[in-house]
Amino acid sequence: MMNSQAIEDIKEERARQLNVKGWTPKHDDTHVAGELAAAAACYAVPEHFRGDSLTGFLAQAWPWNWRHWKSTNRRRDLVKAGALIVAEIERLDRFVAPKDAKNEGSNAVIPHISRLRAANAARQAEWDSFNKIDLAYRGNELAGEVGETLERAVQLLSLSVLTGKASNLIKKIQRQTMGLVGSLASVDDLGDELADVVICADLIAMDAGIDLGKAVGRKFNKTSAKNDLMTRMTEGGGVVL
Repeated sequence: MMNSQAIEDIKEERARQLNVKGWTPKHDDTHVAGELAAAAACYAVPEHFRGDSLTGFLAQAWPWNWRHWKSTNRRRDLVKAGALIVAEIERLDRFVAPKDAKNEGSNAVIPHISRLRAANAARQAEWDSFNKIDLAYRGNELAGEVGETLERAVQLLSLSVLTGKASNLIKKIQRQTMGLVGSLASVDDLGDELADVVICADLIAMDAGIDLGKAVGRKFNKTSAKNDLMTRMTEGGGVVL
């Protein structure tokens, strides 16, 4: 295809999004619920179909705060839409399963942790659309999952100790958030304890002959299917939204 002025303008707008607005790939990767495509649709749809911020198409589709809505004229809006579509395609391409998973090792839990995060975020947006779940719930959820695992293997007592430490740090962080007195902890401290949980789980999986990367994907997909949710992890670690 020959480069037209329209294509050049979309390229320029995409560069502006990256270099001027600061919407980096890392930023775009947080928009796992299709927000970039939804924003593109809002700019692309003709004005007489849009409605306003209270009713009509825009009210349903615009994914962000209205201060980010910058409609100008029809052509400029289409250029923005094109650049946003490019951003969404690039985001999806970053989470495509690698073609040669063998080169990444059979236990892919660590190389694909970013894809797990994307899949978790997408399913969370689908399941908890009003974002009601907080850190306290996550602590209880973590303890509950460990409790189920302990029923299957006494060996996992070491994992429960680590999880208990993580839950204790969650309590301290929550205490700080609530403005209560007592010993405190940082998010980095919690990250260290959760990393220990992952490492310990992988050691147990190694001893039991479990491919933890495949087990994570299989369990993630079973939970999605059980709850009639569409988000899936592919065998190579990619995400199907």
